[in-house]
Amino acid sequence: MTEESEMTTEQKLNSIEDTLKMQKSIFDRGIRMRKLWEIPEFKELILEDYCKEYAGALVVMRADPAMQTPERQDNLLKNLDGIGYMQQYMDGVVGRGNQAEVTIKQYEDEREYLLNEQSIN
Repeated sequence: MTEESEMTTEQKLNSIEDTLKMQKSIFDRGIRMRKLWEIPEFKELILEDYCKEYAGALVVMRADPAMQTPERQDNLLKNLDGIGYMQQYMDGVVGRGNQAEVTIKQYEDEREYLLNEQSIN
């Protein structure tokens, strides 16, 4: 094996290690978000009360005749948007964590392949 091809393999391995480090961080964030969802107080206060009950109350308030001014409707929509964005963020953290888990496996397999190939040559 030439020095140039060893360097290429070494560069690939370094790139894989960098990617694994980044993906493991993303995966860990997903795990932490899932753990947060399992904390009874968080589940009750944020997921149930805020994200569901409060959001439902805001939707009902949109139909209230006293809330029909453009300013009040705008405020209600901003509150609903905020809840939606927070839910989107939490779901995204978990989704990216799930994808990172798949990516980690793929890169670990590639690293193992390169290391085996390097040891054979």
